[in-house]
Amino acid sequence: KILEAIDLGENPSITDTGWSHFSRLLCNKSSIASIYDSNHTLNYLGPQRKPLDLDDCMNLNVHENKKEVAREKILRYHFRYGANIQEFLDMKLEVMPHVLSWLGRDCSWRGRENSGHTPLYELLRSMPPLFEPKNTAMAGTKRKRVMIGCHRTIKLKLDCA
Repeated sequence: KILEAIDLGENPSITDTGWSHFSRLLCNKSSIASIYDSNHTLNYLGPQRKPLDLDDCMNLNVHENKKEVAREKILRYHFRYGANIQEFLDMKLEVMPHVLSWLGRDCSWRGRENSGHTPLYELLRSMPPLFEPKNTAMAGTKRKRVMIGCHRTIKLKLDCA
């Protein structure tokens, strides 16, 4: 079963500390993994006024696709004050293609207010080795040209006779 609603009624005795616990439950902003592991289903706490970030998280949680909800929360809260890409830089290199794809994907259900393009740009900018060739040609030697096809890489040897 999934918890989607808790009716707290119009309870004026809930303190800022109490609301912060609910906020952390819906979006623990301490890391990307913490945000991803937060609750993405709770969307109602009652009719009383709530802090804006808590209300915002509950509005996001209404969406059916919970992976997109998690992605939106990560983009909105982890990258809120600029591209905090250190966690991406610490990931294994094998994961990087998935990270790049995930950041570059458009978010069609929430518009483009929190696209991953800025963090993607910052990540690519911080990793120049991703774009440098492994073998640099030395003067007077022949180079191999690499052509990338749809599903395979083909190496061609150039003969200058």
